[in-house]
Amino acid sequence: IYDLPVSMRTPELWEAKLKDIRDNGGSFSYRAAYVRKGEEKNRVHQVSTYLTQEDDTELIWFFTQDITDVIKKRDELRELNLLLDGILNNVPVYLYVKDPEDDFRYLYWNKAFAEHSKIPASRAIGRTDFEIFPERADAERFRRDDLELIRTHERIDMQETYVAATGETRIVQTLKALVPMEGDGEAVYFVLYILQQMEQGSALFYTDGQRRKTV
Repeated sequence: IYDLPVSMRTPELWEAKLKDIRDNGGSFSYRAAYVRKGEEKNRVHQVSTYLTQEDDTELIWFFTQDITDVIKKRDELRELNLLLDGILNNVPVYLYVKDPEDDFRYLYWNKAFAEHSKIPASRAIGRTDFEIFPERADAERFRRDDLELIRTHERIDMQETYVAATGETRIVQTLKALVPMEGDGEAVYFVLYILQQMEQGSALFYTDGQRRKTV
């Protein structure tokens, strides 16, 4: 076994691995890195081991899976997510995403909107408007817009106000749209909100929850 191009190249390494298996109740999982014969690229395997007893003989079963490409794709996805998160957190707009399949709970809440609303992402993600915003009337209005989006699939572009966590009334220009994503052969929709700060004197707004009108 010491001649195989794996991680246990000496009797000492083999005995150490055998001890791990025995100490773990006869089963043990680990990763092994090696270079295939004739190749230069380092490969990584996920190894699962099981110790069985047949009469007076111990048998150790090794099951391996090459996860090199899985790790590579995972790392690439992590880097892409970090890049995307960095972009979305630094664009000069307020942006957040909701999941209609989970009672319109927030999936994303960018840094700019956290600063604008004084509501941190940690408090928003995984929660609904009713759990986040201090004014229930705001949450009810947002829910009506969400349901209208689901019903019509037509984007909403308007001015509106909401009460921030500080109690201040904020005026924003808001674009609300459904964003389709492929999932298990059918489209899965998310609700995307993009907001921009408006000057106090640029809009005429009402107190009864109606659509805001630009003047």
